[in-house]
Amino acid sequence: MLQKTQMKTTLRNILDGAKTIINLFPSPELPKPQRIGRYGYDPKRTDAEALASDWQAVGNDLRKAMGIVDREINQTRR
Repeated sequence: MLQKTQMKTTLRNILDGAKTIINLFPSPELPKPQRIGRYGYDPKRTDAEALASDWQAVGNDLRKAMGIVDREINQTRR
C-alpha cells in the first residue's frame, strides 16, 4: 500500500513540474481575425467557398479530360 501511495505522490510531483514548465513557456496568442469585406470575417463561409471553388475546378478538369478522350476515340473509329 505504501508503494502505491508513493507512486501517486511521485506522479503528482512530475505532473506539477510539467505544469510549471508549461507556465514558464506559454504558447503565443493567436492573432485575432481581421474583418473581411462588409460582412466581417466568417471562416466557415470562406472555407465553404474555397471548397466549392476547388470542386468547380475539379469538375472543369474532368470535363476537359473527357472531351479529349472523346475526340481521341472518335478519331480512331474513322
